[in-house]
Amino acid sequence: MKRVYKKTNVFDASMDRIDFVFKNFERVYLSFSGGKDSGVLLNLCLDYMRKNNITKKLGIQILDNEANYEYSLEFMHRILDSNKDLLEIFWCCMPVSLPCTVSAYHVDWQCWGEKDKQKWVRSMPTNDYIVNLENHPFGEKFYENMNYDDFWDMFAEWYSQGKTCANLIGIRTSESLNRYRAIMNEDKEVFQGKPWTKKNADNVFNCYPIYDWKTEDVWVANAKFGWDYNKLYDIFYMAGIPVSKMRVASPFMSESKSSLNLYRVIDPHIWATLCARVQGANFIAT
Repeated sequence: MKRVYKKTNVFDASMDRIDFVFKNFERVYLSFSGGKDSGVLLNLCLDYMRKNNITKKLGIQILDNEANYEYSLEFMHRILDSNKDLLEIFWCCMPVSLPCTVSAYHVDWQCWGEKDKQKWVRSMPTNDYIVNLENHPFGEKFYENMNYDDFWDMFAEWYSQGKTCANLIGIRTSESLNRYRAIMNEDKEVFQGKPWTKKNADNVFNCYPIYDWKTEDVWVANAKFGWDYNKLYDIFYMAGIPVSKMRVASPFMSESKSSLNLYRVIDPHIWATLCARVQGANFIAT
């Protein structure tokens, strides 16, 4: 892959990529976690859609892992509810198997499992866009305790409806070596020569419009454009966590287990529930 230093800034470059996606894919959805990167990507898309009078709704896929900071949930509901006119939301609270790196006994755990209903970290949300085991539209494509990687692929195939489909993902190469490799891999199959895309299924491509943003770019954009964002990052900042180390993910995954103990301070009322949910959480947090 040829490396070229461009004169354009990362904001304009990302808007050009989003424009390309909307003009060249029949179906478009965004994987939304409530973190700073997926948040800024959603804001970019909303701005693009409103400025270009695009009324065809952008799909939003959320895999709710049951254990989330209340600040994250508040932000996610806030930005989704205020932009419902442009969004087709699938907030999935499904019994899916997720990686677990805090337990010596289990390598994964199942969120929203019916057998663990009495131990759920929080009650099943009731918003009209919640997708759960009782009302999901996936038919036989979904099975209980599906691996989370398989769930992503299943959703992509289901949402595409057999048409060309883009999954917008807010990852940046500066975050980790794995993310850098995902973008710079010259052996991957891309869409129309765009190196920031990667074929995921027969007609579905992952697209990374903000892959070249730095962490500072995210916060400059939020401040400059007055975008809504997850206020959990303000709490992280006040707690002395370096900007480059702030993570919003499932508390039992490797990316966020180092900050698991912050749940005790930020959301203390659910700390006991977290410890009861997955063995080893309290030990890792000490």
